[in-house]
Amino acid sequence: FPSHDKQFIEDFSPEFLSVETTVYGKTDDGLYYAGTIDFIARINGKIYAGDWKTSKVLHEEVGIQLSAGIHAQKMVDENDELIDIPWDIEGAIGVHLQEGKYSVSKVADLSYCWETFQALRKVWEWNAFGGNFEKEQLGQINSKEEL
Repeated sequence: FPSHDKQFIEDFSPEFLSVETTVYGKTDDGLYYAGTIDFIARINGKIYAGDWKTSKVLHEEVGIQLSAGIHAQKMVDENDELIDIPWDIEGAIGVHLQEGKYSVSKVADLSYCWETFQALRKVWEWNAFGGNFEKEQLGQINSKEEL
């Protein structure tokens, strides 16, 4: 860990339960997804999914990304086995690492982030597979009376 990562660890004393964890989940509509959680850690008695960020600013999308990880059902363990996620992840944090310092942000509204992720996943499905809007659903009209 670079020095500012070590400072976060010293200040928050996280117990890392899993690092760089590949997770698999399914939305409420049954669409599958996969992703990676940078870490799952117990901090102050609660279990958090966390993401290290080194960009100039901590983007709000971190909440969307982490909400998907929290709602995932399966993960790959240290033996490369696909298992049920064994913890009840209670929250999400973004750890913004900057030169010589860090900041921690807790995702305030995980349910809204989850709803947003699911909507974006649905849009991705539509775009990736050419949409599901059939040409037959478009009817040509020639005058306002046909409206």
